[in-house]
Parts: sequence; structure tokens; C-alpha cells
Amino acid sequence: MKSKLVKSAIICFVTIFVLVNIIKAQTPSILDQEFDLAGEPARETQYFTMESRLISYALDGKCVGTDIFRLRFKCVPDKIAGKEGDEYTCVSFTFQHGDDSEAAIPALKNWKYIFIEEGIDEQGQVFGIDHSKFENLADSNGNTIPPDKSYHVYNAFIDFHAFCNVFAGKAPEGSGIQDLTKIGQKIVHAAAFTEPPVNLGSNISEG
Repeated sequence: MKSKLVKSAIICFVTIFVLVNIIKAQTPSILDQEFDLAGEPARETQYFTMESRLISYALDGKCVGTDIFRLRFKCVPDKIAGKEGDEYTCVSFTFQHGDDSEAAIPALKNWKYIFIEEGIDEQGQVFGIDHSKFENLADSNGNTIPPDKSYHVYNAFIDFHAFCNVFAGKAPEGSGIQDLTKIGQKIVHAAAFTEPPVNLGSNISEG
């Protein structure tokens, strides 16, 4: 009797195991499906926080310090803002040098600008970001921010729009995120070989 029960249990287990594998074989994996990564962004007011870390190394490879840049944004879509483009407000920008305490950059607090989708405005400024805002920056403790650090402050805005608007949005001309529909696909983005201007005000010239 006991052997019959064991035999029945084994047969039942094997049957269930086979059925499960048949169902698995007939059910497409979610990893094999196609994805739409280029959906339209929400057209409502949104808030963002971006943190960048600049790590400095000595010639011997030893880490000598880390600077932390924190950017907090408010984005109001063009139709809500009544502007020609999306209106961005820098709610706050803080800078932390090494082990020093985090300090705000007052000149950038509540600064507004219109994002230029075309990339370069009439003054040759990337995304329409005014270079003059980054001249002679100082933190809330009264310390002057050196030109090389000021450039990284400026570049935080550039990086945000590059990642969130350029690479995460549909490329109007050439390859873009809209062409990545399945895992394993690769593209060379249409913006990969562009050469935007890298100058910044009177402190950093084109070069």
C-alpha cells in the first residue's frame, strides 16, 4: 500500500513538473517582448532632483576629495506656463566641497529660464542656458566658487537636459531611444558626434 502511494506521488509530481514546463515554453518571457521607451513626457508640472559627484584623484591614483552638486528643479510645460518652451526654475542649487558643510548658491535660487529644444539659442548658448548666471559665483557662506567649479555647476544643467530631454526623448533625425524596442539592441545616438560649444562667459573660452 505504501509503495503504491509513493508511486502515485511520484507520477503526480512528474505530471505537474511536465505541465509547468509546457506552460513555460508556451508563455513568452517578458524579456522577449517589445518595449516603447520613447513615450511622450507628462505635460504637467514636475519636480526633479539631480546629484552629481566630482571625484578628484592625485597623480598616484589616490582619491583626494569629492565635490557634491545638488540641483533641484521645477518644470512647467509651455502650455501651462504660457511660454514658447518649457519653463524651468532652479528651486535651489547646493555645493559641498570635500568635508565642508553643504552650502547654497544664492544667485541661482528661483532662477527661471526657457528650455530651447533646438539645442543652441541665438547667442550660441546650449539649451538656452544663460552663461552670465555662472559668472563670479559665491556660496551662501560668502566663499567665491572658483571658475573650474563654476563650470561644473553650469554643466549640471547641461547634463540634466542631455539625459532627460535629448537621450530620453525621441530623436527627430537619426537613431534614438525610439529605435530600442527589445533587450540586446544597440544604437549609435544621433547626438553622439555633435560638438556643442563648451565656452562659459569670460572665464572659460572655446578650446
